[in-house]
Amino acid sequence: MDKNTDTLAETLELIRDTGEEVYTYEGDVTDSASVAAMVRTCQNTFGRIDVLVNNVGGSHAGGPVELSEEAWDAQLTFNLKSTYLMCKHTLPLMQQQRAGAIVNIASTSGRERQACAASCF
Repeated sequence: MDKNTDTLAETLELIRDTGEEVYTYEGDVTDSASVAAMVRTCQNTFGRIDVLVNNVGGSHAGGPVELSEEAWDAQLTFNLKSTYLMCKHTLPLMQQQRAGAIVNIASTSGRERQACAASCF
């Protein structure tokens, strides 16, 4: 996934330059219907889903005092709901296949922010 279409195009070109095939799907990982459609498309294209890698994330600057509630809600939706929705729609297929792996990737930013918040008091 890439929100920046220029870097996405660059990544796709690098992959294709190696002679490999690459498939893309444009969707919103925070929208259940969009995720369900993406999972269906993947299953229809490849017949199954063996691996799901959740590697979506981002953060707004600021702590509880500076951060607006809207920014907080957006962060939770982007960072947590996206992972939940991808698992929600992919796990039934993996269970039906009786096989599959899910990898959830997180950055070290959570630890850095936690340490900062703890030292503020």
